[in-house]
Amino acid sequence: MRIRNLKDLVEFVEGQYVKPSVVNFPAIDSFAFYNKEKLWKAKLGVSTKHDVTLVLWQMTITKDNKHYAQAPVLASILEKFAELLQKKFNVVFLYAVEDISGFEFQPYVTGKRAQYKQMPKDLQAQLGAVHQYAIEFKN
Repeated sequence: MRIRNLKDLVEFVEGQYVKPSVVNFPAIDSFAFYNKEKLWKAKLGVSTKHDVTLVLWQMTITKDNKHYAQAPVLASILEKFAELLQKKFNVVFLYAVEDISGFEFQPYVTGKRAQYKQMPKDLQAQLGAVHQYAIEFKN
């Protein structure tokens, strides 16, 4: 499924892979959600506190493995999924990188792409449950 923006997303079913049709879609490149059983088979080894997991993909090709996510945009994406799914879900932010060595937690930035001195408490609450992982791909 392809969307231009989050307003286009009116339903979302398990296993559905969604790729925004705009190149500069904010914060993520694509997403899908899976139940515990399918994640286990995929051997992602992610936390599965809830029955379903939303996987947000970010493909990153940078020499320093840095690709910061805008916290307000990511929070609005999570709000949209909460509205659509009507249940609690795990969230995995999965970075696909060329070189996994040295990959670290990617800090969240403001809407203006500046580092937070202190992230607002509402964003901390929303993004605190997001688990970041990286997988390596080779060209």
